[in-house]
Amino acid sequence: MLTMRSARTTSTTETKQRTELAAYLERLESVRASAITTEYRRGERICGPDNGHAAQRWHLLVAGMAHESIVLSDGRRRIMNFLMPGDFFGFTPPIEPTLHVQAIVEQTTVVSYPSECIANIADRDMHVARLVRQMAFQAIARLQARVLILGRMTALEKVSAFLLHMAERLPDSSSGTFALQMSRYDIADYLALSVETVSRAFTDLQNSGAIALSGKHRVRIVRRRVLECSCGGT
Repeated sequence: MLTMRSARTTSTTETKQRTELAAYLERLESVRASAITTEYRRGERICGPDNGHAAQRWHLLVAGMAHESIVLSDGRRRIMNFLMPGDFFGFTPPIEPTLHVQAIVEQTTVVSYPSECIANIADRDMHVARLVRQMAFQAIARLQARVLILGRMTALEKVSAFLLHMAERLPDSSSGTFALQMSRYDIADYLALSVETVSRAFTDLQNSGAIALSGKHRVRIVRRRVLECSCGGT
């Protein structure tokens, strides 16, 4: 079982690897010359079916936050992943339904690189190849974490596990206080719950003393053990 301390160590290692790859790419003239930096507003689409050229580029989120989502055949949205500063995305093959990437907050900034250029460099440079593999492994690990969260039995367990997961991933959460920039609707679509159920779970956790809420987005973990027990003893 992954303890909170080991999880934080893993998160720190991942951040270091992402930063290392970004810095390495920045030093390569062939990559830097073809890199495109774009700033997005809240709700603006970064990647999707209407900008197919994005599939030919890898992307690095350097500021703000975004989410990856799909739209099911019946029109329902499902959020697959939340992207934080330092996360790479766009290096997986196209899937059906089409994956959409959308900015969650204002001034979300993304740097995109030509995928073929990075692939060619990785073929020649073992160091870049290793860092790219680590990025892919981390993306897989995030999807595995979502599967584990969705595997919880009750809504309260799912929301508790989600909060612990975000506390591990968000860069400003070392004190147990962090900002959930995504809306309750986004969290509901990530957890496959209704927004009313998610809001009720937040209220229950606050009433139990596990967390304290401040405004729309600020969360403080007050009694971590209670929160861990609420998600099934993780």
